[in-house]
Amino acid sequence: MGILGGLDVGFGSNMQVVRTNYLCVKDGGAATTANAEKFLSLYNQHIMEQAAGNSGLLCDYILPMANQCSDAATTSSKSVIETINGSVMPVASQQANAVSNNGYGIISLLSVGAMEFTNVTLTAGAALASALDANAEIANGSLLVAMAGDTDGADGDVSAIADNLTSGMAKSLNLSGIVADLLAACGTGTVDLTHSSLTNFVEKGNATGASHTPLFTVGANSCGVISVTTLCGAGYL
Repeated sequence: MGILGGLDVGFGSNMQVVRTNYLCVKDGGAATTANAEKFLSLYNQHIMEQAAGNSGLLCDYILPMANQCSDAATTSSKSVIETINGSVMPVASQQANAVSNNGYGIISLLSVGAMEFTNVTLTAGAALASALDANAEIANGSLLVAMAGDTDGADGDVSAIADNLTSGMAKSLNLSGIVADLLAACGTGTVDLTHSSLTNFVEKGNATGASHTPLFTVGANSCGVISVTTLCGAGYL
C-alpha cells in the first residue's frame, strides 16, 4: 500500500494519496479466513520474486469473489475481505471487515484500474475494460451521495460508498461493478483455497529456516488485481 503524505495544501499532512491493491480470486469453494490470508502471502511472495523484489502488483487485501469464507461469521481479518461482491472495500490500512477507527475519510477517488492474470504462473495478464464504477465522474458523484448519508445504492448510485456511519465521512469503497466484471472475465478458471499447500503452509523467512511454501498452480484466468488510488484525509469530516 503506497501512501504519499504531507501534501503542501490547506489540510497539510492530514491529506494523503493512498494506493490500495486488492487480489481478487475466483475461489473453487468456501475456505477459511486463515487459508485466504496464506494465499495472499503466497501470491505476494511469488509476485515479488517474479519482479526481483519490487512489484506494483503487491496486494494489501484479498477478496474471494465466489464464496464467502466458511468462518466469516466468527472471524475477522486484517487482510481478507468477506463481502464477496466487493461492496465494502477498505483503504488506508484499516481492518478488512470492521469499522475504521483510524479517522481516515475518503475525499476523492482518483483512479481505478483492473487486470486479470491469463496464465497459471501469474506472469501475463489482460487489462479489464472500464466498468461503470471505474468511471471517476460517476464514482465521485456517488461518493458525494454517500457523504449525505445515503449508502443503500437503491437510487442507482452503483459506486456508492459503504460503511458510512457518519454523514459526511465515507470510509470504504463499493466496487461491486468492477468486481462482477472481473469475476465474469475469469470464466471457468478457479483458485483452490483449500489446497494442501495452505494447510501445511510455511512462511518465507521463518525462524526455523525451513523451506517456505511455494505458490501452487492456479487455474488460468482465475484471479486478478484491482488497484485504487484515493485522496484521504485524517479526521476528515
